[in-house]
Amino acid sequence: MAMFCEKCGAIIEDPTSKFCEKCGTPNYHPILNPTVNSPNLTKVNQSESEIEKSGNSNNNFTFIIIGILVVIIIIGFAIFSGRSPQTNGCDPGLILGDDSKCHQPCGSTTTYCTGDSVCLDGQCKRCDPGLILGDDSKCHQPCGSTTTYCTGDSVCLNGQCKRCNPGYYIGTDYLCHKY
Repeated sequence: MAMFCEKCGAIIEDPTSKFCEKCGTPNYHPILNPTVNSPNLTKVNQSESEIEKSGNSNNNFTFIIIGILVVIIIIGFAIFSGRSPQTNGCDPGLILGDDSKCHQPCGSTTTYCTGDSVCLDGQCKRCDPGLILGDDSKCHQPCGSTTTYCTGDSVCLNGQCKRCNPGYYIGTDYLCHKY
């Protein structure tokens, strides 16, 4: 036969236990058959019902707070990262390319240069293989390395750019001659 705590009405599983496992009340006079009208049992049932209701309210409140915090974090990240969701991770003014990298636009907000081409006056320009695109927007023969070229009136001799002093020019014999 089940026994119940006289204070809280909880079932006492072990009749030899000295205290109620639920409320800690000493088990001096456990109740063998509580009646439904027992004031203590009714009070416990009401308390459990109230606890259950408040637990659901607290759970709902907790979920609402968590939802609000998640929205605030997402908005804050979008604002403070300087990036908007429309740019797919690129900084403002850049274009997300087919290679999943961000590129400077060239000529329009949807066009960008690929490979070794560069944007000059709104157009992508590249040199033929083996040539270097210079700062003057012209293609040059490399001199000494694949990234060095001669400028102005200088010529490449043995991997070095050479030029003559003012008033002289480089002849077909690669010597400086007076004008």
